[in-house]
This record gives sequence, C-alpha cells and structure tokens, in this order.
Amino acid sequence: MGDPIPAIRSGTVPALPSLAIQLAEIVDDPERSYEDAWDVIKRMARDMRDRQSLILVDREVDAMLHEDELSTSSTFHLLHTVHPRVLRSVCMGTVAYEFHDQQSSVWSDVHSEQGPGAYVVGIAVHGRAGKFLTATETHALINVLQTYLAGCAAWAAREDDFYGELNQQQNHDLTWAMEIDNQCPPAGRVAPSSEMQSEIKQGDGRETEEDVSHRVHRPRFSGSGRNMTTGIHALIAMFQRRLMHGADPNEPQIQSPLLVGSSNDLQTRKQDYRPNVTRFHSDAHLYVLLMSCIKFMGLEPQEVFVPFTKAWEVGQINQGEVLATIVGNSLVSMAGLNVHEPGGKRNENPPEDSVFERTHREVNRRDWFLDNIRQSCDKSEWGRLKKIDAEIFSVTDADLDLKEQEAEDARHDFCAAVSEAETALAGKEAELDEAKDALEREKARQREISALTDEIFADF
Repeated sequence: MGDPIPAIRSGTVPALPSLAIQLAEIVDDPERSYEDAWDVIKRMARDMRDRQSLILVDREVDAMLHEDELSTSSTFHLLHTVHPRVLRSVCMGTVAYEFHDQQSSVWSDVHSEQGPGAYVVGIAVHGRAGKFLTATETHALINVLQTYLAGCAAWAAREDDFYGELNQQQNHDLTWAMEIDNQCPPAGRVAPSSEMQSEIKQGDGRETEEDVSHRVHRPRFSGSGRNMTTGIHALIAMFQRRLMHGADPNEPQIQSPLLVGSSNDLQTRKQDYRPNVTRFHSDAHLYVLLMSCIKFMGLEPQEVFVPFTKAWEVGQINQGEVLATIVGNSLVSMAGLNVHEPGGKRNENPPEDSVFERTHREVNRRDWFLDNIRQSCDKSEWGRLKKIDAEIFSVTDADLDLKEQEAEDARHDFCAAVSEAETALAGKEAELDEAKDALEREKARQREISALTDEIFADF
C-alpha cells in the first residue's frame, strides 16, 4: 500500500475526529507504544459515552475503564493482540481501502477467521480498488434514504388508518421503499416483475385495499415501534456529516462507515455480510439498508470483513467488540453503522475449551503481539506492564512447550495403541486362517470317510 494514509481530515477521509488522528499518530511513531495508544482509547471511550445519547454505552465503557489493566484478561491486554496496521486502519475508517485485495501481503498482519473474536466490516464500490462513494453519490444516497423514510411514513399512516387507501404521493413513496428493499430481498420474498413495477409506478393512487395488499409490503427496515425510523434518521445525519465543503465532488472517498461485531465463529459470521444477504444478523439492519440503497443507485457494493481480535476466553468476545467499536467510531450516532450497545451479548453456548486453546496458541505465536507487549514494557515509565511481561513470556513459552509435549505424547500413545491393535489383529487373522485350514482338512477327511463308507456298503 506504500506510505500510510495521512491522518488528516479531508474530502477522501471526511469523518476523522481529533482523537482518531492522535491515535493514528501514536501508531505511526516508533517511540510511542500501545500504552500511549490505550490512554487515547480511554478518552475515545469517554467521548463516545458522553457526546452521544442515542445508544447507551455506559455499562460496557465503564466496565472497560475500571478494569485491572495488569490482568491478562483485560481489554488493555487484548489491545496488544491487534497489529498496528489493523489498529490504524480501523481508527481511520480505511479498512475496505487497505484490505480489499485478498491477495495482498497486508493480510499477513490479520488474525485468521477461524474461531471466536471481534471483527470489522468496511464497504467499497466494486471496481474502485477499495474506495467508497463520491460526495455527489453521497448526496444521492441521502436522497434515497429520505425516500425510504417517506415510504416508512406512508406505511405507518396506512396502519394508523386501519389499512385504508393511500394517496398518490404515499403510494409513490411506499413503492420506491419496496424497490429499495428488493435490491437485497429477504428469504422467501420474490422481487416484483418489471411489468408489476411499471404498473405500480403508473398507478393513480385510487387503489383498493386488495390492490395495495398485493403490491406493497411493510418496508423491511421500518421496525414495529413508534421510534422505528430513529436509526435511519441517524444514518442520514451521519452521511450529512461526511460532506465537506470544498471537497472534489467526484473523488471517491477512501474511508467508509464501519460495522463492528463479534461471534463464536468469525468464518461463519462473515457469510452474513455478503451484498446479496437475505438473512442478516439482527444488529446489521442499517448495513443491509445501506447496501440496498447503493445497489438501488446502480452501483455494486463490496464488503471487506477483517478480524480485529481473537478470543481465548469467553469474556474477550465482547471485550473485542467494545474495543473495535471505540477505535472505529462505529456507532451510527458517531460515524458508523452500529445501532446497539457493543459487548452486550449473552453467550449461552460458548465454544468448547479446545477452540479457545487453539485460538490462544494462534495469538501467542503472532510476532506482532509479542512485539507490542515488549514495546509497551520498554516504554513504560513506571513499569506497570512488567507483571504482564513476565506472565506472557514465561507462561506462554512454558504453556506452548507443555502443549506441544502433550500433543507429542498423545500422538505417541495413539501410534502405540494402533500398532498394538494391528499386532493383535494380525494374530487374530492368523488364528482365523489356521482355523479355516483345520476346517478344510476336517471337511476333506469327512469326504474321505464318506467315500470309503459308500464303497463298503456298495459291496453288500
């Protein structure tokens, strides 16, 4: 990718708060460590908690801010498992731009998709080498979203009128909301034919209840409560903030809004974010609406799914999601696509211990994890990381050696058991062969006796 993208707010990187710039500058400075980055991240967490009220984040943010940072179970410790390139890309919002090429060497700096952890999803437009929308297209997107909102309002009015008739404008708005939905239709719903769409568009608004029921449906993302469109309003406001006065209106942005999440199995969850998704995760409705609107505009969206942290304890699944949400500024009320408090999921069916053990082994073998820990220890003015340093480098090495020895012993025992079983089987096969031979000999003897008996009785 060449030199790092400048940590400056611009027309191509329009949503970059001052704390994100500070974090990127720390990552760029070889004299700074993740301990310095952590101080900025905590300020970002307080900023997310205090400067927006749409999504309550007090519980998880306060829990993170009051953790025992010397514990290897802390979010501070988990931060060190993130490669600097990934950390910087997430805080800059340039995930799709920097990781769109699956064959690029940058992927060597990313955790695998196997196992539990937290992830980040960026969006690009196909054919633009990871770049997002232009300012002109962002204006058009806002108009499309406002049209969708009008369709939601038309449906709400129809419900309030006990499914009465729609006027011409309401019918028009609801029709276009339906067409936006049909860009990524949910499973079981078939998009209307072009003839039907043409008929709807040309309607005079004087339709019967039966006509309407066959032609329209509740907008997919309207929800069911009276505050059902709050998230869409926030999405529109977020894109309006991305418009910079004086920027080139036709230059694609290299920054896109991010969606953050977590899962017991990253590889499986990745499938939920394909542009043609029909069954999406409950936290991703604004993401799917955005993909639908981009397709409605005649563009082809491309998702870029990047693992952020891996978990070797159940609690780290949520911790990674909280950390990525803060670093990526990913709440829709800030600059992203998330609509729920991060890290609030219950994990009633966590992965098996063996899965966490494999993940722990993977993380501990990442060179960048050890480099991040060492650098934080070296740069620490009061040595608060020495305990973690000792725990990581003594316990980890010993743990890996022990696990390797246990695996080798298990392989040896297994091979010995197989060999013993094969020897026993060979012995049984030899006994069987001998029994078969004895049986054949006995059969032959009986035939000889029978023939002799027949010969004797024949003489009488």
